[in-house]
Amino acid sequence: MWRSLIIFLIAETFAFYFAITRLGSAGFAFVIVGMTMIPLALGQYQGRRRAKRQLTSYTVTLDGEHIRRVIAGMADIEVKRAEVTAIEERRPGGLSVYGRDRRFFVGVNDQVEGYDAIRNQLSGWRPFDEKRPAKFFVVLLVSVLTVVAFAVTILSHDRLVVASVGSALAIALIVCGLMIFRSPHVDRKTKRATLFMLLPLGAIVARVAVALFSAHLP
Repeated sequence: MWRSLIIFLIAETFAFYFAITRLGSAGFAFVIVGMTMIPLALGQYQGRRRAKRQLTSYTVTLDGEHIRRVIAGMADIEVKRAEVTAIEERRPGGLSVYGRDRRFFVGVNDQVEGYDAIRNQLSGWRPFDEKRPAKFFVVLLVSVLTVVAFAVTILSHDRLVVASVGSALAIALIVCGLMIFRSPHVDRKTKRATLFMLLPLGAIVARVAVALFSAHLP
């Protein structure tokens, strides 16, 4: 929640700054902020509601030869004991059971009912690989740097800066988008929502093209 709020504020600040510096009208800048605020806030609200619905349906079943994860609105994932290549444990966090294709893993949250029994049984499948949980400030820093890189690409007048930062950001967005669409852990609605990434991606590519091939960089 805090990460989303911070990114939301940074995005709105950038929208206001861009509008007032490029258009020179404070009134119109506030209109732009209002127009961008509504879809961002609505998307965040709907995303949280969808996540809650999915979590209430989250179940893990385990027998001697299979482990299966079921979440409403998403494809079931099953990993056979004979195909397990790694079991990672994060404290706090839980377990991740990986098959031959590492995209298809079963996550077992440490808050799920019967976690201790599941953990004890999985410990007989293979030794656990201990992993550190993701650091909040690292995830937040990456999110903030993404917004900052976008702002630099759009607002900078230095051709080298625009070309280098913009190209790196465009590649990162494309890679992230492909990873989201290929992931079995993301529902279809979220995947469709990521198509909105095409809008900032198009702006970045256009800006980089202007920096590389145009005689004037506005």
